[in-house]
Amino acid sequence: MDRSLPSPFVVSQQSRDFDEFAEAARGWDLDFRQLDSGSFRSDMVQVATSEVNVGHARLNRLLDQHGAPPAGLRTFALLSERSSHWVWRHQDVPEDALLVYPHGADYNAVSRPGFDGFAISISEDLLVETAGAMGLSDIEMLTRGAEVLKCDHTAMTGLRSWLTTFCDAIRQGASPTAGRFRFALETDLPRRLLEALQQSRATKGYASARVRRQAVRSAKAFIDEAGGRRITIVDLAKVAGVSERTLQYAFLEYFEVTPAAYLRDVRLNHVRSALKHADPAATHVVDVANRWGFWHMGQFAKDYRRLFGVRPSETLHAA
Repeated sequence: MDRSLPSPFVVSQQSRDFDEFAEAARGWDLDFRQLDSGSFRSDMVQVATSEVNVGHARLNRLLDQHGAPPAGLRTFALLSERSSHWVWRHQDVPEDALLVYPHGADYNAVSRPGFDGFAISISEDLLVETAGAMGLSDIEMLTRGAEVLKCDHTAMTGLRSWLTTFCDAIRQGASPTAGRFRFALETDLPRRLLEALQQSRATKGYASARVRRQAVRSAKAFIDEAGGRRITIVDLAKVAGVSERTLQYAFLEYFEVTPAAYLRDVRLNHVRSALKHADPAATHVVDVANRWGFWHMGQFAKDYRRLFGVRPSETLHAA
């Protein structure tokens, strides 16, 4: 995906396809896997200048998210007050947390149904300039190398309120003048973000939670490398270096599904992607299903429709 950011631009989109949502997020490289049953729905607003890219998304399904933020910008994220639970880079996101995307690193996250969050990407030069005007130290000193920062409640409430008001105005068709547009995004927003960073502290997890997060990380990497090859729960536990019971707890905690269900749903997502990009005249659903380890076609069709709300043949013929 082209992650360059022609600017300024405004995107306001509602979608019923998570691939369509991922493609519409300009500057982001996103890949989603759906892990719960039902039709997908999203509501997204994205606004940008050459210095700032702001997005607000609401998602209704349990999603395993992978990807990378806009290149050349520093990216931060926060949840709205009404959002459901979120696990980001294998860390629970507490209330009033500000997430700091590491330089050059991909991210992974699990969003629950009812996810409602904001992403803010700002150029390094603008952050340094704003911090200097506020008499603050540089960004690395403010973040202290942490990826999840617990911030002052008042500062976070003000930042959330600003983002909600701004994005809702765009949803309602507001077309701000160039002057107001740039002042809001390039002056007011960076100042509010730095005020929240100024009053923050790094979060710490318990040792047992870190063991489970590492187990999930290792198991996921093994699943992604395996492709369509058959994997057992015994294989996953051995790779993760934990017992099968601990692996079970870790997946339930992180994804709200068992390791076996996660494996099945990942393979179903691969089938969906293959069907969406296939030639309907030259492709048979059974061949794609077999390629990803599904041999009982009745159960496969039932599982596919449960997860995505449509039959496999409908995905193929809509390609």
